Amino acid sequence: MKLKACLLVVSLTIKRFILALKNRILRITGKYPNKGYDDLWGWFGLSRASWLTMPRVLMHEMPDVWQEKMAKLLEEYENTFDLSNYNIDIEVRGKKDGKYVQIPSELCDYRHPCRKDIERLKVK
Repeated sequence: MKLKACLLVVSLTIKRFILALKNRILRITGKYPNKGYDDLWGWFGLSRASWLTMPRVLMHEMPDVWQEKMAKLLEEYENTFDLSNYNIDIEVRGKKDGKYVQIPSELCDYRHPCRKDIERLKVK
């Protein structure tokens, strides 16, 4: 019985390896059908994040072309899913060392952004 279970595990592992190899080849050749899905999944990495939250003040600091693309993507998303049936409010809270903390104002004040703080946050 143990041998049968071991063979099943090895078989599944080999199948996953072959599938991963096949997908890698398809991706290299540009014929990969799920590139977007895998890229988005990969963006989240190994985190257990269920949500994507981005400070509006920083999104408005991106180039205009980026903002236009983002607006179109958000509109497409909104036109695809209707979450109004849940009738719940979603809020974002900050945590540090397991304790709730106030989110820094420079990440919340999109109406009066502090250029100095925003420049400090940019990756050089």
